[in-house]
Amino acid sequence: MDEYFDDEVAGMLKHYGLFAYHNDACNFYDGYRFGSRLVYNPWSIMQFVADAIDSVREEEPIRFRCERLSSSGKDIVKRLLREATRDSLFFDAVERLENGEEDNVEVIDQLTFHDMYGTHKDLWAILLHAW
Repeated sequence: MDEYFDDEVAGMLKHYGLFAYHNDACNFYDGYRFGSRLVYNPWSIMQFVADAIDSVREEEPIRFRCERLSSSGKDIVKRLLREATRDSLFFDAVERLENGEEDNVEVIDQLTFHDMYGTHKDLWAILLHAW
């Protein structure tokens, strides 16, 4: 199995001068607990490091992205759409957009799988990151 343990994530972040983001990265990428060890998806961590290096070089803010959403199938989107009801705020906003009207919706930029399925805002976030 390919995985990164917390000490490997910390070592990588230290190596690239990004250790200040260790706690935030571990919380955002929400590792899996196997026994007493936390395990992180290497793709998510490596993409974060690569993006962070680019951001530092370009003097832009470092951001966290939902890598698993952009690299997976669309099952999450299908599930959320199935669970949404016709009278939901999501469908009201989509209908306004379809009619050419403007609408302001709040999009959660840093949604984690742990927080998902709570509100219509989650569906907007999934669509944003799955695009």
